[in-house]
Amino acid sequence: MDNIGYPAATAPSFRPFLPYPALDELLRKDASGTPIPNLATSWKLDKDALTLTFTLQKGVKFHDGTDFNAQAAKWCMENLIAVQQPQLPNVKSIDVIDDYTLRINMSQWDILMVTYFDARAGQFYSPTAFQKNGKDWAVLNPVMTGPFKFDSFSRDVSLKFSKFNGYWRQGKPYLDAIEWSFIVDAMTRKASFLAGEGQIIVDVNAQIINELNKTGKYTITSAPFSIISIYPDGANADSVWSNLKIRQAAAYALDTQAIAKTFGYGFYPPTNQIGYPGYAMYNPAIKGYPYDTAKAKALLAEAGYPNGFKTTINCTSNDATLYQSVQGYWKAVGIDAEIQIVESSKNSELDLKGWKNGVFTGHAPYVALGYPPAKMLAVQFTKKAMYDVSTYRPDEVDPLLTKAMNQPTEELMNKDLQEINRILIDQYCVLIPLYVAPNFAAKDPTIHDDKIYDPWGDMWYPENAWLEKK
Repeated sequence: MDNIGYPAATAPSFRPFLPYPALDELLRKDASGTPIPNLATSWKLDKDALTLTFTLQKGVKFHDGTDFNAQAAKWCMENLIAVQQPQLPNVKSIDVIDDYTLRINMSQWDILMVTYFDARAGQFYSPTAFQKNGKDWAVLNPVMTGPFKFDSFSRDVSLKFSKFNGYWRQGKPYLDAIEWSFIVDAMTRKASFLAGEGQIIVDVNAQIINELNKTGKYTITSAPFSIISIYPDGANADSVWSNLKIRQAAAYALDTQAIAKTFGYGFYPPTNQIGYPGYAMYNPAIKGYPYDTAKAKALLAEAGYPNGFKTTINCTSNDATLYQSVQGYWKAVGIDAEIQIVESSKNSELDLKGWKNGVFTGHAPYVALGYPPAKMLAVQFTKKAMYDVSTYRPDEVDPLLTKAMNQPTEELMNKDLQEINRILIDQYCVLIPLYVAPNFAAKDPTIHDDKIYDPWGDMWYPENAWLEKK
């Protein structure tokens, strides 16, 4: 079922930031990713007592006119925990101290606890509306606290919002309405934008952004979102990819600088690790595997494959051209890779259940600015991680991640995370990073302060947006 804004359910059926006009969060992020007040005016994190206490903004209303308060916040959080505990890990219980004070009790110390509330865990749905109409209605009718009220949703057609006059930030929003038009085909979407049928276009690739940028007519914004990577089958002992030298040889065989330039038109920064300068987990000491075919061939010989070997590359049809390039680089050193095109459902199955004797390409590490790297590591690279299950998982990662999560400061935590990054790349070549993939938007110069992909890849604050009259 589609979900267009009920937090205690599956993730939204499309880009998470599309329902943002209707919602608000307990905390927001500044440009560096640091949590700042929003629906919570302040908070206190107590390591000794294992508590996080929020003081809530007064005078906030849901779109149905009911009050947002500590009781409503607790109800929403507990509903989320019941469905998706990982959204609020290490929460033992939630106490209402008074109408505008809420206390989170932790089962163990979690230095990231505050950061969970600038995302889905800090988004709130009207308990009254839910109890009156039920879950099936709620997932298609967001009744929240944001600057715009939900109007209508037509799958593959449009999502519409109108100004909420009861919004708690006085004088906002500035716009009367926001409408997303869904156009599946990228070229048709571009033609619609060029015809002036919208002020902003999103979900377009680097080629289209390059074309729009060359016109000089539009503002281009982008936000780092993921690291496009190759995941060898290193977890299965009978796989050729379980051999570290094979994984390293495959990495040395790829000219990632050229790949990023070719497929990114200058908009995809190459990377040798999980991250980029400015990202909390970025480690400048990581050496990675610079393009070196002689080194690749030597490692193949040392691994017992002087004449190379045969393997498979699992990818979606959207990425076929990219992995045909990878196929060519590997062929040059003796790795004969057959490309297997998989549909999205099969791709998800491989991600969650595993693959054998080949590489997987469908789930990139999520590295949006402000998203906790420790959370990404937990779901992708620990022993019990739910994604990329056939990747090799080093023994060192779990205890080091636990140590990081128990550090008293973010600075110390980030040092541990940077060491995990080094272990994954330089020590074990668990994955082969190709480039940083941003989300892109092109905007007509008449739209201002919308903040789509500036700087975030998964959220925006539409109450500040305004439209200049032509």
